[in-house]
Amino acid sequence: MNSELPTPLVLYDGECKFCHWCTDFIIQHESSSTLNFAWLQGELGTRIREEHHVPTSLDSILYLDETGLYTKSAAAFRIAPFLSPPSRWISHLSLLPLSWTDAIYDLIARYRKKIMGSTSSCVVPNTDSERFY
Repeated sequence: MNSELPTPLVLYDGECKFCHWCTDFIIQHESSSTLNFAWLQGELGTRIREEHHVPTSLDSILYLDETGLYTKSAAAFRIAPFLSPPSRWISHLSLLPLSWTDAIYDLIARYRKKIMGSTSSCVVPNTDSERFY
């Protein structure tokens, strides 16, 4: 993995209001300011997708750290330990089969823009701008 990358890194859909809400939730409940963030549509997000051969059709949050790139529920389970309790307890769901948790993730992903809408431009949460790429 490229050592220049800011890790741990959460890549999210910057044009999705639900994804923006989730990113705000992560920031507000993070136990320490450890995570970095980037838009999937941005320069860094595009570069990481290309380097890791992630198709643009994959509708998922991505999580990147020194061990690799994670998608869908596996990414959520990697992010959860950075949160304060009780939010971090979602990581215990990783004990369930990945096919089950990914099916639930896919269901939410399918309807996320219908639930909260989308925007034509990426939205930067009001926080530490040096953690956003």
